[in-house]
Amino acid sequence: MNLELANIYNKQKEYKKSEYIYRDLIEHLEDDYEILKRLGFVLALQTKYKDAIRVYKDAYDKRKDDLEVIDILSELNYEIGDYETALIFLSDYLKQKPRDFEKIVLKAYSYDNL
Repeated sequence: MNLELANIYNKQKEYKKSEYIYRDLIEHLEDDYEILKRLGFVLALQTKYKDAIRVYKDAYDKRKDDLEVIDILSELNYEIGDYETALIFLSDYLKQKPRDFEKIVLKAYSYDNL
C-alpha cells in the first residue's frame, strides 16, 4: 500500500513525500533493489544529486550489471562535476552499448573538462 501511495505522490510531483515513503520502506526492506532505485530517482528529480549518487551507488554495488543504474550514475556524476567518476561509469556503459552516441559525446566532454 505504501508503494502505491508513493506512486500517487510521484504522479502529483510531491517528490519529498514519496522520498519519505521510500526511505521508510528501505529501512524495513533493505534488500529491495527496486525501491532503492526509486528512491534514487526521486532524489535526482529533486536535484539532490549527491544523495541520489549515494543511493544509486548502493544499487550498483548490489547489481553491477544494471545498465540503467550505470547510465544514471554516469549522468549524475557528470552533473556534479565529478568527471573522473563519470568516465568510469561511461566506460562501463559503453562496453555494453558501444554505439550510444550521447554517451560517447558525454565521455568526450568529461575528458575535455578534465
